[in-house]
Amino acid sequence: MVSLKGELPDGTTATTSSLTFSIVLNTEAPKFDSTLKTIYVRVEDTIRYILPNISDADGDNYTLTYSNLPRFGKYSSNSFTFSPTKQDAMSMISVVSITLQDNS
Repeated sequence: MVSLKGELPDGTTATTSSLTFSIVLNTEAPKFDSTLKTIYVRVEDTIRYILPNISDADGDNYTLTYSNLPRFGKYSSNSFTFSPTKQDAMSMISVVSITLQDNS
């Protein structure tokens, strides 16, 4: 917390006012506590991948987004589940992009 005090004349009398404000620095982006793994899944198998814990040194709220999730993949409660069928075999190579973003 930084306090800043100064004299602010009101034009007719000399009064003293104070202004207090906080400077909050965002020093670090959110990150996974461990490295994300590359996973491989076979046709007609099911794999559930639980994401590592996420931390933010500033304690900020963050948003997790993902893209390129194949049709045989689902996201729920900090984990991905992949269950490819034979029909998915031609589109098996997928790279899911995961992004963590500070909300501050």
